[in-house]
Amino acid sequence: MATPQPVPFDELAPSMQTGDVILMHGVFPESKVIEFIEGSIWTHSGLVVRAADIGLSGPSIPELLFWEANSLTNLPDVTTGATKTGPMLVDLRERIITNVANYYDMEFALKHIELDRSEVNWANLKDYIPQAHTATFPADLEMLWMWFQGRHLHIRTPLTQIFCAELVALTYQQWGLLDESLIPNGFSPKDFSDAGSPPFLKGATLGPEIRIAPPPPPNPREAPLSQAEYFKKALGG
Repeated sequence: MATPQPVPFDELAPSMQTGDVILMHGVFPESKVIEFIEGSIWTHSGLVVRAADIGLSGPSIPELLFWEANSLTNLPDVTTGATKTGPMLVDLRERIITNVANYYDMEFALKHIELDRSEVNWANLKDYIPQAHTATFPADLEMLWMWFQGRHLHIRTPLTQIFCAELVALTYQQWGLLDESLIPNGFSPKDFSDAGSPPFLKGATLGPEIRIAPPPPPNPREAPLSQAEYFKKALGG
């Protein structure tokens, strides 16, 4: 089956709602390992957050935010102004732009969450952010071991380290959309894609993947880094 034609980000933006899933596909080695393990092109996942839904406003606050757990530290968290690994609330548009420019995420998809929105207190994410924000992102092998423990051994790992799909699952649990008995570190990005079927509560479902055409950068940028340049930069070279 042919891949659907991507829809420009700015055309999709008005329809994006808090709780929608964003999927990303990267091509550098870390992403390839994840792709091989889970059998899916999607190697990163996070959630759309509309700033107004969690009580954030002001000229410096983007309307569309991205709640993610990432190993990257190139964007500041909009609630703290600081950068770190692990759970972060960042500018969604800028995340996609910078990933295309520098970090080899080359495909993106949106999945709308479909449910009676009055059933969920979306604003309680504001209370959860400071709790999750203290966590960091695990190293590659640690992440795979955490996922294996959750998926196959049914072992919960400490929340001092949180990876991307785990944060999505934890947040849906906070909203009462996933049963709290489910082990969050057993989830992978594939579970929130068209190939997955999260056991949602309250009648929630995820709509089909809508491919996203990345927005243009606001200013001219240098050409994307080569893989050698990327790893040199990541290692502080």
